[in-house]
Amino acid sequence: MEAFNKASEAISARKGTATSAASGDDVMITGSSRKMTIKSEIVSSSQGRRLRGRMATRSSPRAFDAEHTAGGFSEALKDLNASVFLQESTPFSSGDPAEVILMLHERLLQVTSPLHRLGTRLLEEDVSSIKEEARELSRQLSEEKSRRIAQGMELRDLQTNIKAIEGAVETSSSEVLTLSRRNQELEETLERLRTERKTLEDMKVMAVNGVKIISRWEMMRDWLAGRSHSWDVAREFDRYKAVVIVEAKFRGVDPPSFTVEPHPA
Repeated sequence: MEAFNKASEAISARKGTATSAASGDDVMITGSSRKMTIKSEIVSSSQGRRLRGRMATRSSPRAFDAEHTAGGFSEALKDLNASVFLQESTPFSSGDPAEVILMLHERLLQVTSPLHRLGTRLLEEDVSSIKEEARELSRQLSEEKSRRIAQGMELRDLQTNIKAIEGAVETSSSEVLTLSRRNQELEETLERLRTERKTLEDMKVMAVNGVKIISRWEMMRDWLAGRSHSWDVAREFDRYKAVVIVEAKFRGVDPPSFTVEPHPA
C-alpha cells in the first residue's frame, strides 16, 4: 500500500506538472494547485526581453519539478512492479498516466475481487457454522427438555408410589392394631375358658367325691343300723363302678378293670 500511495502521488504530480500554452499574446501556466494567466501587452523589445527572461527564470524550477516528478513516477512504478505485482506478466510502464491509472485500477480489482469473494465465503461459512451450532444447541436443548420432562414424570410416579406405600403402611398399622386388640381379646377369652374349665374340673371332682362320700355314708349308716342284710350288692357295685369310671374320665386316666380273674386252685 505504501508503494501504491507513492505511485498515486507521482501520477497526480505528473498530471499537475506545469504546462505552457501560447496563443497570440496570451500565456497560460497551469499548476497542480494553482492557475495563473499572464497576458502580455504590446511592449517594447527591451520589455519583451525582460519578460522572456523572467518567464525563463520561472520555468526553470518547474522544468526541474517535472523532471523530478517523472523520476518519482518511474520509481513508484518500479516499486509496484517489484513489491506488489510480482506475479503479473505485464509490468507497469511509464506511459500515459491515465492508462497507468486504469491499469492500476484493473490490477487492484483483480486483487480485491478474490479478497471480496474470500470474505463473502468466510462470512457464509461463518453464518453456516453459526446456524449449525444453533441447530446443535437447539437439539441439545430439546433433548435436555425431554430429559427433564421424563425426570419430572418419573418423580411424580415415585411420589405417587410413596403416597401409596404410606397409605398401605397406615392401613397395615391399623390392621395390626386391630389384630393386636383381637389377639388380646382372644387371649383373655382363652384364659377365661381355661379358668372355667379348671373350675368345672374341680366341680366334677367335688361332685364325684361327694357321691363317694354319700355312698359310703349310706353304707355305713345301713351297716350301723343293722340293715346290711338288705343291701343289693350287685346294684351297689354297679353304682360304685359308674362312680370310678367317671372319676377316671375326669382325671384323664384309664378306668380300672372290674373283671375278676379266676385264681388258680
